[in-house]
Amino acid sequence: MTLNKLAVDIVLLPSEEIMDAALQMNQELLLRFEKKIALDRSHALPHLSLAMGALKEEDLPAAANFLEEIASYFPPIPLIFTGIDAGPIATGETVAVWKVDPTAVLQSLHETVFNRLSPLLAHDATAEDFIDFPDVATASVDWVNRYPEAAAFERFSPHITLGIGALVPGTSFPPRGAAPRLALCRLGNYCTCRKILFETPLHR
Repeated sequence: MTLNKLAVDIVLLPSEEIMDAALQMNQELLLRFEKKIALDRSHALPHLSLAMGALKEEDLPAAANFLEEIASYFPPIPLIFTGIDAGPIATGETVAVWKVDPTAVLQSLHETVFNRLSPLLAHDATAEDFIDFPDVATASVDWVNRYPEAAAFERFSPHITLGIGALVPGTSFPPRGAAPRLALCRLGNYCTCRKILFETPLHR
């Protein structure tokens, strides 16, 4: 096992109201589908991904400093939900998400985080770098390594993952709100945010 490299995600953590709604949606999915993405407030946080990669443990302080600096330039980010989607992922399973409008401020935050952290984020992650090793799908590793070409810049598609399966028709949108915290999380299987390594409030 590579002990000094971690698969990580830089994320926005939503308001308590949005967090509660996401956890409720996840519970509904868990009643009807496989329990492979079980969200909670401690070990699998609802989140909006901004950048992923493999980070050396020795670079954690530098990454934290970058994020603290970035957070001083941005206010809490309003989250405008545009749809409830369910589609296949690389494993062949269906995953439900809340789609979020890539507003100018959200797009700017994504690009700022990605550009500033790029010198520290490699895209050579292995299953051993995830917190759930050895129970890590190849698709999870591939997504981290393909993030720059698959999900960055013009391909940035902000969303909050709710779990495996599809929500029942007519499911309501989450409450309006914002994401007030920027966090660096260690990834688990299905690119869940399993552990917060550093967080800071957005406070411009």
